[in-house]
Order: sequence, then C-alpha cells, then structure tokens
Amino acid sequence: MQKFLFLLLSLVLLGPLGIDLYLPAIPAIALGLNSSEAVIQSTISLFILVLGLGQVVAGRWWITMAASRSHWPASSCI
Repeated sequence: MQKFLFLLLSLVLLGPLGIDLYLPAIPAIALGLNSSEAVIQSTISLFILVLGLGQVVAGRWWITMAASRSHWPASSCI
C-alpha cells in the first residue's frame, strides 16, 4: 500500500514540477524557436488545460475501478 501511495504522490507532483521547469526556460525557448515570449507563454494555458483534462479522465477511471472493487476503503469516499 505504501508503494501505491508513493506512486500517487509522485503523479500528483508532476504537474507543478512541469510548470516549475518550464517557466524559467521561456526566454530560451523563445530565442530557440525565433518567436516572441508572449506566444510561448500562451502554451502555459494549454499545459494547464491538458493537466486538468487528465485529472478528469483519471478521476472517471478511478470511480469506475472503485465501483468494480467495492472492498477498497477509498470506494466509500467517492
């Protein structure tokens, strides 16, 4: 169970880690792609949108899995 919780915690922390790695690199990305920083900054909105959609999909999947395995303690919380 502890390995599973560690896996879940790691997955939860990937979203903020992605933003923290991406934000400081925006000027270098803009130079490398010969684009303006404003255009590169607009990709942050896309990143957050995809991150949110991923959580919706994972949530639906978790509800389906919890319904099929009613012996899980977490299924009573959903």
